[in-house]
Amino acid sequence: MMQQRGRSHKNWFQNDRNLNFHMLLQNGTSSMVIFDPLAPEMLEDPYSTYAILRSGDPVHWHDGLKAWVLTGHRDCLYVLQNPDSFSCDFRKIGEVTPPEFLSIQTVDPPLHDSIRKRLISALRRMDTGSWLDGVIATAEKLTWEVDHDGFDFIEFLEQVSTHAMCTFLGIPVPADQAATRAAQRDLTLSMDAGLEPGRASAGRAARAFLSEMIDPYLDKSRPDSFIGHIDHDRHTDMRHYLVNSLRAFFVAGSSSTSSTLGNITDTLLRHGLLAETEPMAIDAAAVNELVRYSGAVQAVSRAVVREICLPSGHQIHEGDVVVAVVASANRDQEVFRDADELRLDRSPNPHLGFGRGVHACTGAHLALTLGSRMLTWLSHNFVMTPAGPPERRPTATMRGLDCLPVRLVRR
Repeated sequence: MMQQRGRSHKNWFQNDRNLNFHMLLQNGTSSMVIFDPLAPEMLEDPYSTYAILRSGDPVHWHDGLKAWVLTGHRDCLYVLQNPDSFSCDFRKIGEVTPPEFLSIQTVDPPLHDSIRKRLISALRRMDTGSWLDGVIATAEKLTWEVDHDGFDFIEFLEQVSTHAMCTFLGIPVPADQAATRAAQRDLTLSMDAGLEPGRASAGRAARAFLSEMIDPYLDKSRPDSFIGHIDHDRHTDMRHYLVNSLRAFFVAGSSSTSSTLGNITDTLLRHGLLAETEPMAIDAAAVNELVRYSGAVQAVSRAVVREICLPSGHQIHEGDVVVAVVASANRDQEVFRDADELRLDRSPNPHLGFGRGVHACTGAHLALTLGSRMLTWLSHNFVMTPAGPPERRPTATMRGLDCLPVRLVRR
């Protein structure tokens, strides 16, 4: 058994815990050598560090954050599937959660179920086929506005995803899209405010900016839009939870999607798969494998609300914090044969890229369909090759690129 550690918790990170890879490091500790998520070498390749921890210290006590870092698939899956023991609501262990962070991602059942039910009901009423057609039409239009000899594919993806999510929610596409994308970037950077506290204030401002984009349209959105399908209880506290949840939905559909598609495109380029003579058929199985291999979300955090033993045999105490490194779980050799290889027809593929359990990604099916449509459209219409080295975004929670220079040639 691993030695039991101290159980005191410091409210060191005023942020959305289960969205953040809050790895607060202390200079001079051994953790700095083993696990430094914002170090250039780990930003470029976190998977080597994950492999070291999985094989030698899969339940790793981190003194800086006073949390257990879990890197094995069994333990991570167990945490995600047991919300009665591993809570998203850190108020249950005495931590203060600012009101703007209270959403479907940071509360537990039964409140979580009430929010999720409204979102799922609205999703089922959406004409997602027409919406997906519109996303592809937007992407096609934008390809006529870029220099095919060399342009930034990340900026392209951010423009497409911002337009797509505004249309989906039923809010106007902002006239200043650059400001909206900047707010989303600030929010993504703030997910690592535990590593760099100076990022926190910009993240709070970004949340306010994005909430103000959404709030007015709860009462006047198009009836055929996602917001228009939601019963939002205008004069109850539910409105506040829904605004925060819709902001999270917007960020997931724009920032998370563009980050994941950027990582996926980089992976396909590195493997030369977008430059082949014949276009690729990228189905849901292929997208699932690409998410497993190079998805954006690296980790989620949970508060331990009762003493419990992990599948690996490690005892975790009430009041502790665990960080489930799902990106490491997705490379676990005990679950995935040849886990470090990309196999687009991999089956079965029990990756954790969309989470599991009650807090699994609400729009996972939509994300898979969008990924398949976008990548298939891209491959069938263009040959894509690198136009320069990619630039890694300095984020640990939501892994992504700041720039991906590419060239396009129409087929």
